[in-house]
Amino acid sequence: MTITSPTVLCVDDRPQVLELRKAALESHSYCVKVASSTYTAINMLDERIVTAALNYFILINLGAGSAVRRQHPIPCPYAFARSSKGLHAPRLGPILLLLVLVLPLFAQEFVPEHVIFPITDFKPDIKHLAPFSMKFGTGFCLDPDCRFVGTNYHVAKVMGNYVRIKGVFSAHRYLDSDPDDVGARDINLAGGGSLMYTPAHDLAIYEMRHPVKNFHGIGFDADDLENSPEGDIYAYPFNWNPKRGLVHWHGKFIGKTPQGLLAFSYEEGRVRGGASGGIVVDSKTKKIVGILNGISEGKDRIALAVPIKELSDFVTRAQPYLEATLFPKTVFVSPVAADLYPTYVWPGVDGLSQRPAEPPEVVKLRRTAQHLADSMRNFTATETFAWGRDNREPEVTDAYETLILDGWQRWRRQGDKEFFDNVPFPPLNNSIVPGPEWSQLPQMVGTELNLKIHQAPDAVVGGRTVHVFQYAANVEDRVCGLRSVMNYVFFQRSTTKFYNCHGEVWMDESGIILRISQALALSGPWYRWWEVMTYGWLEKDGTQYLVPVTITTQAEHKKTYWCRGLFTDYEMFGVKARLVVPTCDAAELAGLKVCADSLTEMSRPTKSALRALPGAQ
Repeated sequence: MTITSPTVLCVDDRPQVLELRKAALESHSYCVKVASSTYTAINMLDERIVTAALNYFILINLGAGSAVRRQHPIPCPYAFARSSKGLHAPRLGPILLLLVLVLPLFAQEFVPEHVIFPITDFKPDIKHLAPFSMKFGTGFCLDPDCRFVGTNYHVAKVMGNYVRIKGVFSAHRYLDSDPDDVGARDINLAGGGSLMYTPAHDLAIYEMRHPVKNFHGIGFDADDLENSPEGDIYAYPFNWNPKRGLVHWHGKFIGKTPQGLLAFSYEEGRVRGGASGGIVVDSKTKKIVGILNGISEGKDRIALAVPIKELSDFVTRAQPYLEATLFPKTVFVSPVAADLYPTYVWPGVDGLSQRPAEPPEVVKLRRTAQHLADSMRNFTATETFAWGRDNREPEVTDAYETLILDGWQRWRRQGDKEFFDNVPFPPLNNSIVPGPEWSQLPQMVGTELNLKIHQAPDAVVGGRTVHVFQYAANVEDRVCGLRSVMNYVFFQRSTTKFYNCHGEVWMDESGIILRISQALALSGPWYRWWEVMTYGWLEKDGTQYLVPVTITTQAEHKKTYWCRGLFTDYEMFGVKARLVVPTCDAAELAGLKVCADSLTEMSRPTKSALRALPGAQ
């Protein structure tokens, strides 16, 4: 069949881009259909024969013989194309080549309506016996997929732990300030009342359960502003109409305030309440340079914004997994980076021989690792988890309060009283749950004499020198173990086995352990276990503590399943008294249910676990 006027379907959620493509194709005598969503496009494909479908994720060209081919530079469900044998479109090649060159430019186009959005809380006010209460703020997409939303600290405090944005509920909230921070001030809010916080740390992040559809993040510029650059301010202020619209002000950078905020002068209109959490975009680069957080006192039109440098530092602390994507220049130790060196092969030993003395550097490493394990025995924190597979977005996220008392870690859901000895498995057929490896791995490096340790050459990571040590143990050494759980219909079967293992320990030049990894040679049905722990400094009440920051685990079971954990909201404490549990005989006389003999099993440290349904993919 020969078609004289090929039909091209353009798919894009940006009307101005659709109009440009339609005009360009129609000028070359093509019949053009447009669709603003995947759903509409699929229906149109079912109703008529379409020569090709275009959007900015797909490049379509003509191969030899004029047959339509598809090329997917980025895996994406929004790419469609249909062809018929013998289909001819002699002039489609040049125009598609033009689109191939132009579309990447449009993919980077800044459309404010797809980057920022209003945050609103509207519900009955039972606390103040009022019919209802309304809270307004502005948020923006932090990451390219818009699974993380940025706003101000004071907006997040007013909104609460959880929000709903464009139909998507949040899973967790991260705050950059605290009433007890140095420099915290009592600041009046536009809607009434006041809050104690540090203006330069007026930032918060909401982790959403799913990406916000049809929204995406754009780039950031963390460099210092110079030469009075011009900027555009975007926000959703409240002007006595609950259905707020996007407002744009054009401003000019005039300097920094004593509190470290960026100051922008603007001419038209007024920045009002509800605009907090908006963005300031460089007029030339179209990158975000500040997060709008207030206005100056007085009649002058001056808007204040938190610098992106502070946002970068906040992301490093609150979401290290995002740091490499948003601020690659600041990454030092990535929580998902691979080991630096291939597995070290130890020289063989003939027969029985005396254990050789370890080099001074290895002895120092063991002492440092033991000290790290001993210093992390009493604290509480919030531990968030994200589970997924392969290179996909997380399928499930969850958060638990974790209590570490004298080295014994337990978990409970936020607000519950019941503690778990292990992290509960997520509602997935195949999944991984981490245990207290953040404590067990430094303990293993410090005390397991069957663990062989070798110092590798120093490396430069993130512009800084890192001392690298490699370790390994065999299955007969019974050093590296893992718990596997098989789910059957009416019961579970759990087994713990030991495996050959190896990994790396990274230390900085001051002798602080930054990262410990471990790889296990699993024998099935799971394979290639790999996990990474990172550590960082926490300052509380003027005291610095070295604490676990991230815990990343993954293993293969036909697909690669992973779990990414993050520690936040630490509270440190010391133990000056110790409960003495009576012996079994004394407990029996006193009518107690717990005795010293059962305490060993109850407080035994747990291990990471793998779970699979028989036959699950």
